[in-house]
Amino acid sequence: MPFLTIYLSALALSCFFLQALALAIYVKKPGARRWMEPIWCFLNPALYLLVVEPAMNPALPWFRASLWTVFAAYWTVRLFGELWPPSEGLQRLILVGVILACAAALVRGCLAITADVDAVPFLLVIAFGGFSLYAIPVLMVVWQLLEGRFPFAVGDRPAQVLALTLAAGLGGNMLLAPGERGAARFQRRYASQIKMAAEEWGVSPESISSLAADGQSGRTPLGKLVERVAMNEWLDDPTSHFILAPALADVPIGPLQLTPRETMKAIRQTGAPWTKEYREVGYDVPKTLPGKMPALTKREVVRQLLDEKESLRLGALVLAARGAAAADRHAP
Repeated sequence: MPFLTIYLSALALSCFFLQALALAIYVKKPGARRWMEPIWCFLNPALYLLVVEPAMNPALPWFRASLWTVFAAYWTVRLFGELWPPSEGLQRLILVGVILACAAALVRGCLAITADVDAVPFLLVIAFGGFSLYAIPVLMVVWQLLEGRFPFAVGDRPAQVLALTLAAGLGGNMLLAPGERGAARFQRRYASQIKMAAEEWGVSPESISSLAADGQSGRTPLGKLVERVAMNEWLDDPTSHFILAPALADVPIGPLQLTPRETMKAIRQTGAPWTKEYREVGYDVPKTLPGKMPALTKREVVRQLLDEKESLRLGALVLAARGAAAADRHAP
């Protein structure tokens, strides 16, 4: 079972008393804070923002962006504060912002439901594993406020090394993206397949070429790794019962950067039968496209989306579905 699923399952199954015991250790044993804070104040909020909050309904992209800003500011100061120390007032403001952000996330979770056909209240999730996702970071930051200091994680010299390493890694990752030249090579290599896919689904070859150019030009090695990790997690849950499934179904993958959810919905729009593997799409999807495709399994959808040649046919299908949706919106 992939790591992410195991970790979040452990959070959901851990009882309140074990988490309270961990918090007691944090308060009584200052030496433990060095390894506990990255888990409860960095890893858990990051998992919340990446896979838990996107799986909630109603979707609130602005809320997620606000939380990203707050936690990014918090950990930027913690990691690089020795290099550029902010004022005490700004440090206190950031700490208070983390407390308010976690409290807002707790309220949001209590009022939300899962973004799939089951629509399970997230309050059930919070009742089991939510304490470590929400309350523990709040209590840790409150303790930092009471101590009257912002705990910088590394010293001046390690912060310099870390900053240079991150800059080199991210810069190299961007340089290895195919760019416009790589996208043009992709279009030339698969020109005949683009034409065949366009004819099959009644879209223009230029629209598929444009989709390929947008998706292929900015696809970095790090992005490809993230795609693989996310899809391994998603495919480990074939019928999408776990709360991660709705968020992972919206990860853009492959040379065309299409999401599995949109692709599966387009397949259903051809009249393909519904199966439990299409939970993220829902049952009531009208047939709006000509022809008919089989209901590809989740694993097959992912395989084809990651394949350079086969993804073009699915890309043409998705473009046809987008065109049908646009025609419905403009119909009198």
